[in-house]
Amino acid sequence: MADARPDGVAAALRRADPLAWGGLAAVLVLAAFPVYWAAASLVPLFGGSTGHAGDFVYYHAAGTRLRAAPATFYADESLIYPPPSGVPFALVSFLPIAWGYVLFAALTVAALAASLRIVEQMLPERPAGWARAAWWAVGMAAAPALQNVKFGQVNAFVLLAALVFVRAVARPEAHGTARRAAMAWGGAALAAGAWLKLYPLALALFALRRRTWPALAGLVAGVAVIPLAALPLVPPGLYRVFWAERLAAVASQPTPAVFNAGLPAVVERLRLPPEALLVYTSAPFGAAATAVAALVLAGGIAAAALAWHRGWRTAWAALAVLAVVPAASTLGWEYTFVLALPAFLVLLAEARRGPVGVRLVAIAAVGAWLLQKPPEGAMRWAVAHVPEPILDAFAARLVLALAALAGAVWWTRRTAGRA
Repeated sequence: MADARPDGVAAALRRADPLAWGGLAAVLVLAAFPVYWAAASLVPLFGGSTGHAGDFVYYHAAGTRLRAAPATFYADESLIYPPPSGVPFALVSFLPIAWGYVLFAALTVAALAASLRIVEQMLPERPAGWARAAWWAVGMAAAPALQNVKFGQVNAFVLLAALVFVRAVARPEAHGTARRAAMAWGGAALAAGAWLKLYPLALALFALRRRTWPALAGLVAGVAVIPLAALPLVPPGLYRVFWAERLAAVASQPTPAVFNAGLPAVVERLRLPPEALLVYTSAPFGAAATAVAALVLAGGIAAAALAWHRGWRTAWAALAVLAVVPAASTLGWEYTFVLALPAFLVLLAEARRGPVGVRLVAIAAVGAWLLQKPPEGAMRWAVAHVPEPILDAFAARLVLALAALAGAVWWTRRTAGRA
């Protein structure tokens, strides 16, 4: 394989291979991240402060409340996670918070690696040699992936659950009893992911075909059985609070801050001054941003479903839906965009075969996805000195890069089809 030759990387750099340039940048990010992670999150936790591990501290506190007095699980009014999510939160709360965070970070990295392995198996033409290593490096170094490690967020586990389901319903090589069992377990995995965060439920439509009924059965069984299994720790009253109060409160949770990368936040910031990038106070978005959220979610899922109905591969349609979810969410935090990472990596592998213009778009897209939000001090300086259009583009970089890459790949396929 050409990519595996010792001079393969140099030649690939000269021909603007996005995996060569992206992989090189990703290796630098991965080399620097452990030092940054330790300084920004780990050392502060061992020293008694939160650092950048705020989400894990939030989970740890919720789990501690659930173990001490289950009815107080939702005492923090900002908690909008489904009741069964309290079970893993309670488990990590048995450990001292700093050591629990270390364990959680290790499990997050494992979940990310397992997710990338599933996505790699879906690729029509898998990169080989150094290109495969570069593809993995980009996936692990992407800002949404590393931010889940840094902040101690659960999105990597949600992603893994969703991809287990996608692989189960999209495997063309499985037949008979083995395929039915895999689909049933895939449905159960989707239910587990949805009880952690509701996002994966958008994939349920891929269990609605007649031949995928075991996946639907597994999903329904998981949705019912998981709360029953959690009853010793999670009382039924918490479900009433969640459905009647917490879901309704989601509309009041968004902020226009730079860390919110979803399209609704992009639209909301257009009517606000640059200082809004620094505002983390939660408040409902305006009518335009709210409409964008509904239209992008409904339109994106409908378009993927229509393409699937017309013969598009199940895996591609499902990954498109997963990418639409954070893009359409009013809570589209950068770490939530890890749900769009599989679609990004599939498109990146496809872009390598495009003309030089497409490859350059892919290189720029990789650069955008490797960039993390700068520290607050740097953001304050940027708001004061950087032109507003550049600030807005930076805050929207994940969704803009994904859209540009998808458009470039689509154009390549369309022109190749005409030829």
